[in-house]
Amino acid sequence: MDKISPDYLVGFVDGQGNFSIILSHNHYYPKFVVTSKNQVMIRRTQGFFGVGKIYILKPKKASHSTIYVYTVTKYDELKTIIDFFSINPPMVKSKEFQRFKDCFINWKLKFIKRGREESIKSLNEAIRLYREGVSIKNIVTKTNVDLKKLYTVLRIEGLKRYNKASRFGPSQRIRL
Repeated sequence: MDKISPDYLVGFVDGQGNFSIILSHNHYYPKFVVTSKNQVMIRRTQGFFGVGKIYILKPKKASHSTIYVYTVTKYDELKTIIDFFSINPPMVKSKEFQRFKDCFINWKLKFIKRGREESIKSLNEAIRLYREGVSIKNIVTKTNVDLKKLYTVLRIEGLKRYNKASRFGPSQRIRL
C-alpha cells in the first residue's frame, strides 16, 4: 500500500475529517473522525497513524454508497493525532482542532490513574468537604473524585445533607 504524505493527509482531514467533542455521562471527551467513500484512503490514513478503528456503514438504500469511517477515541491513540496535527496544523479546521486539543488536555486530568491510597485520601477529603456544606459540583472539581464512588461512600456512611423534617420536628414522633 502506498504511503501518504503528511501534507496530503492534512488536506484530506481538512476536507473529510472532524475533530469532535462528545458529551457522554456528563463528561466531554475528544473523538477524531474521518469519513469517506474511498476505502483505500481510509486504510491509508489508519496506516499512517497506526492507531484507531475503521467502521463500515452500509447503505440503507441501493442508490446510496458505502461509507468508511475512521475513528480514534482512546487516550494514548489520540495523543498520536494531537502530536501530528500540532506539528502539521490543519488550515480549514484550525479552530476546531484547538478546541479538540484543549478538550484533550482537560480530559487527561480526569483520567489519570491513582493509587489506592491516593483514592482513599481524595474520598476522605470529599467527605470532609461534604460535611462542611460544599456543593457536590465543587467537591468533584476540587478532589477530582468519581461521582459514583462519592455517592456510594456517602450512602454507606449514612450522610444526608438535606433531611426532611417531619411536621412534628425531629424528636417528636408519634407512634400509631
